Amino acid sequence: KSLHCGFADISTLEGVQYLDSLEYLNCTGVGGLNINSIPALPPRLIELVCSGNPLKTLPPLPKTLAHLSCLHSSLDSLPDLPASLINLDCSDNLLISLPVLPDSLKTLFCDDNFLNQLPSIPLSVQQLWCSNNKLTSLPPLIGVYDLACRSNSLISLSSLPQTMGYLDLYDNPNLLCLPPFKFIAYSMSIGNTGIKCLPNKIGHISSI
Repeated sequence: KSLHCGFADISTLEGVQYLDSLEYLNCTGVGGLNINSIPALPPRLIELVCSGNPLKTLPPLPKTLAHLSCLHSSLDSLPDLPASLINLDCSDNLLISLPVLPDSLKTLFCDDNFLNQLPSIPLSVQQLWCSNNKLTSLPPLIGVYDLACRSNSLISLSSLPQTMGYLDLYDNPNLLCLPPFKFIAYSMSIGNTGIKCLPNKIGHISSI
């Protein structure tokens, strides 16, 4: 059910598609002969960790997949995401867009790419990290509790949830104002932006 071959001197995963019972696959690449392609994936796979490999594409994802970690690679696109996906980390790639996000998704980490816009963010998403991209705006973030969107090109924000745990908008110099919201539980960073005032009195636990 579980195969961990990360940090090993292997260059291929040929044959893994025949392991019908496999649910967890970790082929993280660091040094050595990293994997540059992944064959068809087993039909019952729940978690795939393939970060740190010079991958340019991923195969079609199984309908059962819940967790996908493919950061630190060379991906310029992602395949269609299954309706079962809960966590997606595709940071530090060459992505210019993301596919449609499933309604089951809870965390989305897509830092350090070339994204100029995000798809619709499902209500289920609680954590969104999208720093170091080319974003000029964000879609409505109805359920997001933690948002990190520093070092982008944001011009405006259409809305924010009324209660948030963490908000990081540092280094968006063209961002001039925030939409009204009520409460920040942990911290808010708006340094190196054009924001000069807050739209309303915001409750907080730590200093802003």
